[in-house]
Amino acid sequence: MSRFHVKRGHDIRLAGRPDDAVVDAPLPPAVAIKPPDFHGVIARPDVQPGDAVKVGSPLFHDKEHQDFLFTSPASGTVAAVERGARRAIRKVVVEADGRQDAVAFDPPALAQADRSQVLAVLKRSGLLAALTQRPLAVAPDPTVTPRDIFVPAIDTAPLAADCAALLRGSEDALRTGLQALSRLTDGNVHLCTDGRLQLPEVENVERLLHHEFRGQHPAGNAGVHIHHVAPIASRVDAVWVCPLQGVILIGRLFETGRLAPEVVVASTGSSAPRRTHVRTVLGAPVETVTGGRADHEARYVSGNPLTGSPVGADGFLSFMDTSVTVLPEHHGLKLMGWAMPRLGTASRSRTFPSAWLPALFGREGFTATTELHGGERAFIATGIYREVLPMDVHPEFLMKSILADDIPEMEGLGIYELAEEDVALCEYVCPSKIRWQEILRRGLDLIQREA
Repeated sequence: MSRFHVKRGHDIRLAGRPDDAVVDAPLPPAVAIKPPDFHGVIARPDVQPGDAVKVGSPLFHDKEHQDFLFTSPASGTVAAVERGARRAIRKVVVEADGRQDAVAFDPPALAQADRSQVLAVLKRSGLLAALTQRPLAVAPDPTVTPRDIFVPAIDTAPLAADCAALLRGSEDALRTGLQALSRLTDGNVHLCTDGRLQLPEVENVERLLHHEFRGQHPAGNAGVHIHHVAPIASRVDAVWVCPLQGVILIGRLFETGRLAPEVVVASTGSSAPRRTHVRTVLGAPVETVTGGRADHEARYVSGNPLTGSPVGADGFLSFMDTSVTVLPEHHGLKLMGWAMPRLGTASRSRTFPSAWLPALFGREGFTATTELHGGERAFIATGIYREVLPMDVHPEFLMKSILADDIPEMEGLGIYELAEEDVALCEYVCPSKIRWQEILRRGLDLIQREA
């Protein structure tokens, strides 16, 4: 086992963490799968409203790889195929019938299976979509054999789900899932934890390497793990990343021969009606996770506060998200802004007394709102960004090269090492209120189009 201590970063202590318990939610009345969750996928529908589907029935496929399917997590009837600009599919909604009848996939025995057999089952079942491909942080290309596969079993983001709660009772499925992933690469499967998870079940998995990461956020990001263990060298140096929940789902598929879409999701945030871990299904409505709606105006985010997507109280979970965050919505201005000695506000720059007297203020975390504390202004290059990004890149100069559409400069400055989650803390601490994640995605998409 190799051990790494990440010295640069910042932990954002927010109120509203979930407890360790896992409660069972009833099967939701409807579920949804959203193509925008899969970067690089051009969705083409396989169903129309009114069609009957089972668990594992295809809902849409990738235009470039027609055997790369995205499947239903519930049995029932297709209620809607919602489209957006240029008729791109935004969401496929399935009205559940409560039976959860499932398609049989007949996976091969992993002891004798080769890459093509395992890959074929993942493409048909829709679970290949659980992985992402670096560089560019896009849906995996089935024609590419990844150099390595990384499995981050650690999450240091604010209000993140507890990985121990996600794994509880699924240790055997984790082992099977890791065995399946080991068939997809000629390299190694890298399992990254924080040292607290005890996983004797996976010790004998072929070509599995275990790494321990400690430190502040973003010590749990896959990009940080790749950078320290086996850095990406070029545009064609493909690495796949599979989240812990995805490995468990893959393991269940190869154990049972059917898609078992049950997932554990944390209901978090100071405005969440309940703050615990909830067992539900992929693509479930947000309200079934949070246990209802907040009694005041709030923002519902699928994912964590740094990288999640606003979905609304009547929205649906994004694919592979392990938390729903509910934060109080903010409107208007505060008297004298930052000049007041506020005692309940988080601040990395120690602008407020509560930031340097945590023993007196915010012991349970700070109550965050959606307030930005200012608007966008001139982009000033300072050293604060490297203090929260534990990689050997120059983030502010990289952002400027993206804004200038200078691809050679982007490559030289390390864009292939990054995904949006890796620069989320830079966005959080940015005094210029620059949208770092949005700019980085613009650069990654530019490289993908020009490649």
